[in-house]
Amino acid sequence: MDRLFESCLKPGRYAGTEYNSRHRDWDSSELRVVLAFPDTYEIGQSGLGLKIVAGVLERNPSWLVERAFAPWTDLESKLRERGLPLCSLESRRPLRDFDVIGFMLPYEMSYSNVLYMLSLAGVPFRSKDRDDSFPLIIAGGACVMNPEPVADFFDLFVFGDGEEVTPEVMSLYLSCKKAGKSRRRFLEEACGIRGVYVPSFYSPVYGEDGRFLRMDRTFDGAPEHVERRIVASLDDALFPVDPPVPCTETIHDRIMLEISRGCTRGCRFCQASYYYRPVRERSHDKIMELLDKSMRSTGYEEVSLVSLSCTDHSQIAAIASDIQKKYEDKYVELSLPSLRTDAFSVDLAKLVQKFRRSSLTFAPEVGTAKMRAVVNKGSSEQDVIDIAKACKKAGWSALKLYFLTGLPFEDESDLEGIVDLVWRTIKETGLKLTLSFSSFVPKPQTPFQWARFVSIPETRERQAMLRRKLRHGKITLKFHVPELSFLEAVFARGDRRLSRVLEAANALGCRFDGWSDCFDFDAWMRAFSSCGVDPESYTAAANPSDPLPWDHMTSPALKRFLRMELAKAGMQAVTPDCRVSCNGCGSCSGGVSPVIQSQSPDLAALDYSDSGEELACSADPVQKVRIKYRKTESARLTSHLDVLRAFQRIVRRAGLPAAYTKGFHPRMRLVPGPALGLGVLSSSEWMDLDLRKRMPVGEVESRLSAVSGKGLEIAEIREIPLGAKAVTEIMTGAIWRIRSDGPVDREKAAAFAENLLSRESIPVERKGKTVDVRPFIAGLRPDPGDPRAFELDSYISHKGTVKPSEIVGLIESESGIDSPGWTSERVLLYRDSGGKKIEPWG
Repeated sequence: MDRLFESCLKPGRYAGTEYNSRHRDWDSSELRVVLAFPDTYEIGQSGLGLKIVAGVLERNPSWLVERAFAPWTDLESKLRERGLPLCSLESRRPLRDFDVIGFMLPYEMSYSNVLYMLSLAGVPFRSKDRDDSFPLIIAGGACVMNPEPVADFFDLFVFGDGEEVTPEVMSLYLSCKKAGKSRRRFLEEACGIRGVYVPSFYSPVYGEDGRFLRMDRTFDGAPEHVERRIVASLDDALFPVDPPVPCTETIHDRIMLEISRGCTRGCRFCQASYYYRPVRERSHDKIMELLDKSMRSTGYEEVSLVSLSCTDHSQIAAIASDIQKKYEDKYVELSLPSLRTDAFSVDLAKLVQKFRRSSLTFAPEVGTAKMRAVVNKGSSEQDVIDIAKACKKAGWSALKLYFLTGLPFEDESDLEGIVDLVWRTIKETGLKLTLSFSSFVPKPQTPFQWARFVSIPETRERQAMLRRKLRHGKITLKFHVPELSFLEAVFARGDRRLSRVLEAANALGCRFDGWSDCFDFDAWMRAFSSCGVDPESYTAAANPSDPLPWDHMTSPALKRFLRMELAKAGMQAVTPDCRVSCNGCGSCSGGVSPVIQSQSPDLAALDYSDSGEELACSADPVQKVRIKYRKTESARLTSHLDVLRAFQRIVRRAGLPAAYTKGFHPRMRLVPGPALGLGVLSSSEWMDLDLRKRMPVGEVESRLSAVSGKGLEIAEIREIPLGAKAVTEIMTGAIWRIRSDGPVDREKAAAFAENLLSRESIPVERKGKTVDVRPFIAGLRPDPGDPRAFELDSYISHKGTVKPSEIVGLIESESGIDSPGWTSERVLLYRDSGGKKIEPWG
């Protein structure tokens, strides 16, 4: 399979050899589960939900838990051409072979990728078309607030927090499997687990006019209302402290440490605010414990405190301060992704962004006092101005502001309010502003679930108006695609009739709809038309007294409370933060209560400031070591930059006192040898590391070897002089083994090598240019120790070198040797010393 991946855009997506990845034995596992994320690896592996569920299931040593992601279109075409199925990341087993395929559903526009992955896996889309020989197909995630558009595709949904309910479902499934019970029987028993929804036991009823009327149960044991599962205490819940560390860069390539779940502010458009109620905070001590374990097991250089509003955590000041102090000497970056608009946020940002002043992001959402009351946003225009001034004073030169358009009760004056707020911010601060505008999408289980979605033409008019009035050199504008928001609204409020639209869209090639270069709105409209479904019927305003397709999914907030909040929005009445007073939403019923820690002192009281002294890790290096390592089969899909990133994390996991460069953007003093092409193996790779404290070389080697993981194997380490030149400066050549996957005619091999060396010029094409590589070829011959291989000796200089892939191209086109494929390996990197080839140790 590696050969298949090598020619893909990002082969590292499919490597499956991350540090901390689990590779359990297939045959000895009682239960085999693959967790599927309907998007690319770099997006799916960035999410916290997948890691939490995997960590929970992996606690059972007899359960095999693997992952699968949506392959990009280049790999899709290769799989379909060869008739190959979609496989898991770890064992590369076909998804069809697993007992359970569990999908994460984070976003409505990922629905098409669910069918895309099932199609590649050879699994029928609809649950009714799958017999007991197929895997159980389940799903969880925020979209289960309204699972009806995809209900026909899944056997079972997990509704709510997955830490407790998912293992219960898996245990029941395994028990039924051992007892020889049918899938139907398992599903009947699963209905008794709180937080489980079996869609085949419910049937929607529609009126003659096509309106949804009710949901009838087809199995008496199914609950009339499915209750959301809620984890009562985050301190007692499992958190994955040793997740797989990606081989390639991901969207959020850092520790994602969840410090709280839920939000008390109650913005009326925010589904997450209602889905994750009530608020539950992790304690300061637990957070520090989890972070310490995560740092040691991953080697990440950045940690993000995850929460819907991290600055609302009662102990955030002490948490941020203690993290900063504890990891300051390792240059660990702390990021706060959800800041509220007050000066406290800037003080906190100054503390945590000590080394890198990246742009801060705030979400005013709206621009007038009226709309702030409508959406229940507890801030003012002056708050935004004050936060911008505080950022300017603290040293930031740029700010990102996030707005919503198309909200209920919005009119043109409210858009003018956004314009006025932006211009006032620029006038009073001079900051550069990046403005992101998203279209409001009415989401289920929120007060605005009955609101209309503003049409595509209206949205375009709003965006055009904002473009006209916000033209300035200091302003960068970003708008969400109206057609994409429209489809999101359709599926957010959809019902089961949309399942056939999804099937039609799949047949038309719709997938990766969240990616602008793949989204095909016309194809979607053809799919709706072919199914006789009017998408605009799902985006119109609804009567709050009418039944909704998702009413059987019990929201944490009572429906009467949501109706009341909608009415208050129309009256521009504000509901206070529920930390201040209980508003009677109903989410704290059923024995689950908010978990809020005792208030910590503010930042000023902590008296934590920069002493002005240089950090220990910015001290001048006192020792340099040169590392020789091997890049083996499992790491061949890892790029040169990814290897460097991996080594930085290896050094951190090893706890070595690495030295760092000085300045505003300090970097670990780790210098790699010459780059190696993707797909190429090597037993002669090099890396130089500077240390700020002396250590025995043997200890450095043992520490690195213990945490290097698969594919990057430490071969030898020696101390070299601090002033020694880098490997790239002293090397003069490399020896390569170019090996065939099949037998090689030795006479043809010898004749080809002789002919090639006899030439004065060997032109090859590189990125549209012709390059003569003959001056870089020192020798080529059939490998005397391997009848299937050539040995290439190449010169390396500042003028360049020859690539083994170029020699492979010449072999394939000129030698007459018929081979199924070739593998290249760098056997030796050397410098010439009096005619001898010696390794570059100094």
